[in-house]
Amino acid sequence: AQLRISACLIAKNEAENIARWLDNVSSFADEIIVVDTGSQDETCAVVERRLGKCYHCCWQNDFAAAKNEALGKATGEWVVFTDADEWFVSPHSVRGYLAFLQENNSSANAVLVPLENIDIDNNSNVLDRASVVRVFRNNIGLRYTGAVHEQLTLNGKDDAGIVYHHADAALQLQHTGYSARYIQAKLQRNLCLLQEEMCKAASVEKYYYFLAETYFAL
Repeated sequence: AQLRISACLIAKNEAENIARWLDNVSSFADEIIVVDTGSQDETCAVVERRLGKCYHCCWQNDFAAAKNEALGKATGEWVVFTDADEWFVSPHSVRGYLAFLQENNSSANAVLVPLENIDIDNNSNVLDRASVVRVFRNNIGLRYTGAVHEQLTLNGKDDAGIVYHHADAALQLQHTGYSARYIQAKLQRNLCLLQEEMCKAASVEKYYYFLAETYFAL
């Protein structure tokens, strides 16, 4: 059977990245879902020209809520959920990789892909590398939680039961969002969201790592 892939994105003021993102996911996606959270630039216009439809949701200072809005519209067996400033180095490898995975590792329900953070303000130098979940099975109860540094959870509990597959360089992503021109504003935003969430949380320990990381980077 033909594998069906949904590419999802939440976006705000991503006019400089959105066309590249659309080109990238068009290589493998059967369905492309963009949820705009309040752009004041050309983001929506570009999406509407290309896809005919741009969804909107009210920004509530909560990345998980916005992502779940997009996820609720996805009909594919697999979801590829990247950021507007992330792209696959070999987008044409994605479909074949997932088809192979589905046939040979049927228990895997989420994929950790290798990601390089590159600084476009410094000769595209690699700042660091990480493994991040950007691909997962749809319709099995996976949803995001967390206003910032959102994580996948299964059936509303935690990540117990999520079976991760570590992808190789075929699914290599590059990300420009930590480049010099963006990083301070992004860190300040994350700090505000973290502090807001900690005020509401019954237990704050799980936020300490992200808080320390943010302060260190600032």
